[in-house]
Amino acid sequence: MCGIIAVLRGPEHREILNPGTILPRVSSAVTFLRSAVEDPENRSAEITQAADLLAVTDRELRTVPGIGMLVFDRSSALAIEGEIHRANDALTAIDQHLDHLSIDLEHLNSSLLEVRDSLWAIEQDRLRTAEAVLDLAGGTPEANSLPGLMSVQ
Repeated sequence: MCGIIAVLRGPEHREILNPGTILPRVSSAVTFLRSAVEDPENRSAEITQAADLLAVTDRELRTVPGIGMLVFDRSSALAIEGEIHRANDALTAIDQHLDHLSIDLEHLNSSLLEVRDSLWAIEQDRLRTAEAVLDLAGGTPEANSLPGLMSVQ
């Protein structure tokens, strides 16, 4: 015997996220990562701050209001994508300096892993979900159909 089960989201009563809070947070995380390249004394603290900012951003973007912002405000989605690329460039530069460090790398590597995880989730899960919703809807969907489209996607 076989059965098909569907889990659909209910209506969303929260407003779409404001890019005025998301974009500055992502930009600040990138600034911390770029500073970590140039400031070896504070490298670990700056990477930890970037990790915290990106983790909060990922948690907010995984919600219906977060995906809604990415779906309905395409310029913000593109800006976030650009910041992700800048963050990845900064991570490459940080990696090039790790071989020359004489400090305990355990905490630093843990923070770098958190940064990479959040960046990957934002880029591969959140931004791709928004694209998939747009594809599924055949363009910009009605706001009230967003939860259902996210569930189907």
